[in-house]
Order: sequence, then C-alpha cells, then structure tokens
Amino acid sequence: LGLLFIILMPLVGLIFCSCRCCNKCGGEMHQRQKKNGNFLRKYFAVSLLVICLLISIGIIYGFVANHQV
Repeated sequence: LGLLFIILMPLVGLIFCSCRCCNKCGGEMHQRQKKNGNFLRKYFAVSLLVICLLISIGIIYGFVANHQV
C-alpha cells in the first residue's frame, strides 16, 4: 500500500500540475483574471510538487527505519 502511495502521489501531482499550467483544469473561470495569475498558478504547481516529494521522502525514510528495526 505504501509503495502504491509513493508511485501514485507524485504521478497525480504531475498530472495536476501539467493541467494547471496548460490552463486545461476543466472548469470555467467566472472570476476576473489577475495580472499575476500565471505566476501564481505555476507557483502553486511547483509547491504541490515539492510537498509531494517531501512526503514521499518521509515515507521512504519510514520504510528504511522499519526495515532496520
């Protein structure tokens, strides 16, 4: 289950980031566009990717520590 989580979580994050960066998120915008909207979209995509990687590294450390015990 943990290995499935390690594989699927970054993959889903990558797909989500790709869709957000290409403006194909599937929803219609009813809000006014801000001048820095593209920057914020890319910032949130990169931050999501970094958080996914950090969580995955923590899971890997947990597996290693469990194996050592």
